[in-house]
Amino acid sequence: MRKYVACVLPAMALLLVACSGSTKGDGVVKTTPEEILKAYQSGASAGDRQFKDKAILVTGTVGEVDTDDNGVPYLTFALDNEVLPTFNFKKEQAKAVEGLKVGDKVTLQCVGVGELVRTPTFKDCEVAKTATH
Repeated sequence: MRKYVACVLPAMALLLVACSGSTKGDGVVKTTPEEILKAYQSGASAGDRQFKDKAILVTGTVGEVDTDDNGVPYLTFALDNEVLPTFNFKKEQAKAVEGLKVGDKVTLQCVGVGELVRTPTFKDCEVAKTATH
């Protein structure tokens, strides 16, 4: 019995650490920018296990809104870190993104891409909910 407990407890602890974001009943992972950053700081594979190819709802404070070289809008959240997860929107979301301002609290629904050039990246984002500051 002691051997069983000694094997099971560490495995359960690893499972809890790997699953810090909560999952809604529909399989969407509900998380924060801080939880995403923490997961990827543990290593790309740890972050990917939690977020890659998964639908997420992420809520945080807008840090920057811009467009990339292809005109695709993206957002980063206000975090005290050099590496900021990037949230890329569908082009159809351009109007909704234009209305976002630095400091707004927003919830996005996205799909995890994984870590690209050491940056946790998400795609197909849509604004799910916003509150101005």
